[in-house]
Order: sequence, then structure tokens, then C-alpha cells
Amino acid sequence: MKEKIHYLYKITNIDNGKVYIGVTSDIKDRKYRHLSGKGNKEIAKDLPGEFTWKILEEGEEHYIYNREVLVIAELNTLIPNGYNVHIGGSRPPISIGEEHNSAKLTEKDVLDIRTLYDTEKVSTNYLAKKFSMSPHAIWSIIVGKSWSHVGGPIQSIGLANRNNSGVNNTEALFSAVEVIEIRELYAEGNITQNHISKIYKVSRAAITNLLNGKTYKDVSGPIKKSRNRTIVTKELIVKMKGLRDKGLTYKNIGEIINCSPKTVSKYIQLSQK
Repeated sequence: MKEKIHYLYKITNIDNGKVYIGVTSDIKDRKYRHLSGKGNKEIAKDLPGEFTWKILEEGEEHYIYNREVLVIAELNTLIPNGYNVHIGGSRPPISIGEEHNSAKLTEKDVLDIRTLYDTEKVSTNYLAKKFSMSPHAIWSIIVGKSWSHVGGPIQSIGLANRNNSGVNNTEALFSAVEVIEIRELYAEGNITQNHISKIYKVSRAAITNLLNGKTYKDVSGPIKKSRNRTIVTKELIVKMKGLRDKGLTYKNIGEIINCSPKTVSKYIQLSQK
């Protein structure tokens, strides 16, 4: 059975600029529910109003839900800045507010997480196990992307215009803890190097070198293995075309099948001749 296409969409309130990011497999129904007050409760508070609706991406369910987490973080659409009340991607959703009926944490838990990370220098994996959360959810709390209304020490997520030859360099871009966090985030498999570079406001090359162990050689954390060359078969080309038909970009397809976007583009175009 062919998997149903899912859509990543964006709703913008023209009056106040607030944004909501969501996922659905039925655009017409979801649009009706939101704009009739039967969907997101935060949007309902601002109805009636003038809203724009835009489809950002479409593809397989797992891929689109992973993208939802990243886009919510990038656009900073969690309340009170936007309309999202959880960080996205998970079922049930990971709440950002203690009063939400799906909340897994209390405000005291959030304060404890931020304090432990700041003073004890523990890893997100340690905190994830301690509080029964995903490492990415813990990271969102630590940097203030979720539970932004709660206090506690918020960590900086990057400084620009510095070199990154090693943590002992006074001009090093990252601390040892940050290097480990980046490597662990990437190893989870739900975030690309490009997105990490945008989050930390550094070049893609800086992140690639960090992940490959070319820089920060004295710091632990999972090192990215060199990509093995993928043999392109007829079956793989059919898979490429199928993913392309679902709306994925050449880059997205390349990450899934372990090929460069250029290779994906080349074989899809050749198959169409």
C-alpha cells in the first residue's frame, strides 16, 4: 500500500505576525479546522482575523514530522512568540507548558534541567534518560526553544566569526560540551548538517569538520564515518523517482539513499529521456 503524502504547512497571522507550523495529510480539512476555531486553540483566540496559508514541503510521514521539529525551532514559533504549543514531530506531542494536558514536565523539571546542564556540565543524553525525554527535546529546553516562559540559565547556541581549531584555543567557536552536543544531535539522524550550521550560525564546512573529527580531535562524541560509495541500480533509480514524485528535493533524496544531490538529479533526468 502506497504511503499517504503528508504536508508541512505554515499559517501566518497578518495582523500580529505570529506563525503556526503543522503537519497534515488532508490540507482541506486541516485548513477548515484551524480557521473555524476547531484546530489550534492559540489561533482560535485571534479569530476572526486575516491569515495566510502556505504549504512548505510534502513527503513521507516520518520525513515531514522530522522537518516540523526543525522548522518550528528555526522560525521560533513556540508560544508566546508563535502559535505552536509543542516542539512538533512526536506523538503524543512534547508539551512546552506545564498546564497543557499532554505535559511530561513541570516547570521545576525545566529549571532542574537547565541548572544541571549549566552547572554540572552533563550531556543531553544523560538528561534525556533522567527525565524520560528525547535528547532533541532536552536540547530545545536548554537553549530556550521550548518552555521559553520558564526561567533558569539559557545556553547560547553559537557565536559567529571565530575559528574552531580546538577547545583550548581562546578563540574557539565551541566549548567541549557544545561539540559533544552537536555530534550527538547529528548521530540521532533527525537533523542535517545544514540545519545545525543555521542553528549555531556558522558555516556548513565548520560543522562538517567538527563531525568528521578534523577539528576538536581532543573531544569525545560520535564521529561521522566517511560515506561509502552507493552503487546506482535500476531499483535505486526507481526509488529516486518515487521519492521525487512525493515532493522531496534532490538533497532530501540524497540524504535518504546516501548519494549526492547532483547524482540524484543526474539519474532522474536520464531516466526521463
